[in-house]
Amino acid sequence: SNVKSIGNYGFCECTSISSFKIPSIIRYIGDFAFQRCNGIDSHLRLKYIESIGKHAFDGCQTLDELEISSKSCIIYILNSHL
Repeated sequence: SNVKSIGNYGFCECTSISSFKIPSIIRYIGDFAFQRCNGIDSHLRLKYIESIGKHAFDGCQTLDELEISSKSCIIYILNSHL
């Protein structure tokens, strides 16, 4: 897949998703992209992430841990609440 970003509000409040894994190729996650999306796996591994927008994972009750690889080059993380 050529998709390297998840835009603002991309999966915001998608309560019908029961299981969701973010592909390791994703580089950018937009603002509120997964807000209140409870289908995200409890352990999220982001291998090449460069930026995470504000409140990207706010209210994700199933997400317990966010692992960012040492291969990542984080440009910024804005108020992403875990």
